[in-house]
Amino acid sequence: MEEFNISNWRFRHLFTEGKEPIGEQPIEEQPTDEVSKNKDLVDEIGEFWVVFKPTKNSVKEDILFETDMFGFGLMIKGGLKSNSILGIYKQKSDANRIATGLLKQRDMDLKEVEELMNDFRESKKSINDKKTIAKNLINKLK
Repeated sequence: MEEFNISNWRFRHLFTEGKEPIGEQPIEEQPTDEVSKNKDLVDEIGEFWVVFKPTKNSVKEDILFETDMFGFGLMIKGGLKSNSILGIYKQKSDANRIATGLLKQRDMDLKEVEELMNDFRESKKSINDKKTIAKNLINKLK
């Protein structure tokens, strides 16, 4: 399969086997990484902010990115999956607020998990202590 290239997609995306539509001439090929540098391309959307799901060790710079449609397309081509995106925002302030909230929620969730794990460890120790006491009493009764 031919590698995606925005310069030829316009004419080929509806057709199979890479055939050119009748009466259409393909536009000049250009390297994909230079697409965003082409001043003839129209981007009516402009720049926007993308917020990704935070991981355990993420900081704000890891989950908040400014890009445009061409950069976003390259991110997708590079392997970005839609399920890792939580939102796309036009205003930086909105994206920043969401990213900050996500990191705070992640920190609270991690703290809660740690507290639950500590409770579990204490309960397990208590059960093991009671098990040992019960075994000792059973041995005394024999």
